[in-house]
Amino acid sequence: MAGGTHIFIKGAGMSDNSQSNIPVLYSHQFDYDLVSLPLSEDDSFNSHASLGHIAYRLPAIDELFALPYSYLD
Repeated sequence: MAGGTHIFIKGAGMSDNSQSNIPVLYSHQFDYDLVSLPLSEDDSFNSHASLGHIAYRLPAIDELFALPYSYLD
């Protein structure tokens, strides 16, 4: 399963160093927090954390859970 969907996060109180900001995904359906992978160099380059903007590419589900895709299928 491929990831690669780009999302843009806008907020306040972010670290000026984009790669220091760790995305946390929250599911309302399952009431679950999931700490995501750190920003890549490309994500960091396209972000402006000092202005409150983070650009992030969502990882594939197997990357996110660090499990083989066949296990998740």
